[in-house]
Amino acid sequence: MKCIIKKQQAEIKNMENYTIKIYKAAEEHIDDITCIYNDSIKIFSSDVRKDSDRNQFIDFYNSNIVYIAERTDISKKIGWIAYKIDRDHIFISGLYLLLNEQRKGNGTKILDYCFKSLWKNNYKIISLNALKTAPWSVEFYKRNGFTIFDHNIECGNELEFIKTEEIKNWEIVMYKILNI
Repeated sequence: MKCIIKKQQAEIKNMENYTIKIYKAAEEHIDDITCIYNDSIKIFSSDVRKDSDRNQFIDFYNSNIVYIAERTDISKKIGWIAYKIDRDHIFISGLYLLLNEQRKGNGTKILDYCFKSLWKNNYKIISLNALKTAPWSVEFYKRNGFTIFDHNIECGNELEFIKTEEIKNWEIVMYKILNI
């Protein structure tokens, strides 16, 4: 098995002149992960959004690799990213930021940290499912180098792992080839 990001931390200067620290989540962060998720989905109407509880995120934490983003100036956890490794590619299971921490460059900083770390470990492709009902998230991923997967376009063997049969009608598959 390839070496995953060892207990390293990164401190990244944000556009608004504060630093975020990114580090591997521990079980003690499950409540923070839950709160960040529930805050970030407030943007959706109540008929769409479904708050989660700690028990759901215990299972999520145990089946994913999760990293926390923390603002160092106020010692506050502001976001997280989770992913799974399947052979030689990565699937991003979630990227969430507190509502008041969105659109400040934090999501891009978290993604860049993961891209560089995963690229060092020889992973070449990252995929994710984006919500069609959140066009701003699709645009965010496009700005960060992701492409919408299209089954009708001949893609070579490198993308054969994408499991489109599990995709819900409110999702689209996106991918990025790491070539940092």
